[in-house]
Amino acid sequence: MFDNALSASTRSVQITAIIGLWSLWALGLLMSLVPLSSLLTPFRVLAAMNVVIVIWGAIESPASLLGIVTLCLSGSFFVLALTPQVGFWHVNGSSYGDEVRIPLKPPGAMLLGPIPISSSGIVVTLISTPILLADKQWLAGCLIAGFGGICSFVAFRSLHALTQRWLVFVPAGVVVHDPLLLSDPFLVKRNGIRSIHLALVGSGAEDLTMSSLGHAIEVELNQEAEIAVRKGPKAESAILNVSSFTVSASLLSSVFSEAQRRSISTQ
Repeated sequence: MFDNALSASTRSVQITAIIGLWSLWALGLLMSLVPLSSLLTPFRVLAAMNVVIVIWGAIESPASLLGIVTLCLSGSFFVLALTPQVGFWHVNGSSYGDEVRIPLKPPGAMLLGPIPISSSGIVVTLISTPILLADKQWLAGCLIAGFGGICSFVAFRSLHALTQRWLVFVPAGVVVHDPLLLSDPFLVKRNGIRSIHLALVGSGAEDLTMSSLGHAIEVELNQEAEIAVRKGPKAESAILNVSSFTVSASLLSSVFSEAQRRSISTQ
């Protein structure tokens, strides 16, 4: 499929594309075999790149069964990369000892624009820059490499920060690790937790979900605890006294099974 798509390109573009395709395959394989929280965002970006490249190859080459199968496989791989199960596997590859990290859902508003736009910008920059330079389109290549590189760096940091939001079960209790919302990780000792259960509408618990979509869980405490919350990226931290709070975990079943394993009530 890619042979036909590249047949009309210059030799330098063909060589660059072939090296890029093999590098993409090797990096994707490596990141799928080495689960680390630091590799989750690059892994998902590579999955998105794979879809874009396959779509381009399918458009530029004659229709074939191989092209359809490749397109379906790349789409399935991309969807799989975005699942919470893959996120769970990667973030726990960097966990310590008897620690289980449950990824938190991204803010709902970011799913409607910022996340897709940021991912698309990174993918376009990574694909178009080497191809334009290989085709000796120096001005366009340098502009995209410079401006697109800066924007992609900022976008990548933002996407990576979203993957560092976890509800963590540790031997001492439960930790909310959310650098976007909290000044410091918030630890609740196990004997200070009354229960962990699905949050009900109007419960009055402090909302730490950042307006994530779907069900949230509520952590009820035996007594009030102080938590430092930031309402914005540059806002000063506000110290709140909370007796319960809600978070939006991506895998509810894992939260409840882990709570039960650690003798924390889920009623």
